[in-house]
Amino acid sequence: MINNIVSSNKYLIDANSFIAPSKSYYPLDMVKSFWNDISDSQLRPYIFIIDKVKNEICIESDQTKKDDLQLWFENKNFNILSTNKPETILNYKKVLNHLKGSGYYKPSALHEWADINVADPWLIATAMSNNYTIVTFEKKADVNINNPMKRAKIPSVCIELGVDYCTIFDLMKEFQFEY
Repeated sequence: MINNIVSSNKYLIDANSFIAPSKSYYPLDMVKSFWNDISDSQLRPYIFIIDKVKNEICIESDQTKKDDLQLWFENKNFNILSTNKPETILNYKKVLNHLKGSGYYKPSALHEWADINVADPWLIATAMSNNYTIVTFEKKADVNINNPMKRAKIPSVCIELGVDYCTIFDLMKEFQFEY
């Protein structure tokens, strides 16, 4: 249980901050304190999910095919933000234009992120629109104009565009999750 929350930060959670823990070191059936804390109602004013991330987690419509994470997620009351807002759409275009024009990325990176269902550029666009911090497990790549990247990484693009990011562990420390 989380107590006495005092934070001026608001966070957008990347799908991999749910998926990686559920499949490895924080299984839903074993480390219940993590899952209780991340979904604690006291965090509602601070933690947000965009619709594209929800879609990456909740992919199955057939109840018998849903995994434990999707079943858990669907039973929680997260703040789900729509990416269909004019300012977010403008920032989405800025993110894609950055990938196209920065020289740091190959066309394949732009092609991947230009898929309207890929959450990563929408996370950055939403964070830009609302001054939120992105929570992701992705690692920063050393981008170099002389060796453009095949794939864009959220932390690298965040740095390039002045958007804050952190890991789930940073979030856990800030809100003093029980261990």
